[in-house]
Amino acid sequence: MEVGEQSAITDVPDVSVGHMTLIAGSGKLVPGHGPVRTGVTVILPHSENVYEKKLRAGVHVQNGAGELTGALQVMEWGILETQTMRSTRTLESYVNNWLTTLMNNLSKGAWRSVRPLLRMVV
Repeated sequence: MEVGEQSAITDVPDVSVGHMTLIAGSGKLVPGHGPVRTGVTVILPHSENVYEKKLRAGVHVQNGAGELTGALQVMEWGILETQTMRSTRTLESYVNNWLTTLMNNLSKGAWRSVRPLLRMVV
């Protein structure tokens, strides 16, 4: 395969990537109060509703560091039914809840279950 113009995932037609970084506060860390340094990255595999237009997918574990929520379903079923998200381990439940709510809204409540693919970095 030829390398894309930017040598990036966004060289793939119809793939989009979004990122948000949150930096708030300064000084010594006080649990529950800050300062905060975190973020989330979302990969949209195409511009349509991913739940309605699922994709063939696979998983490859390279070094085993971090957590890959939803990987077992992708390995067994061979499909991707949500956007892929990447964040820190401490945000896993928030990212999962947000993505599940999004998929419920996109499907107008018609989905039965959804298994997001989340890459969490320790």
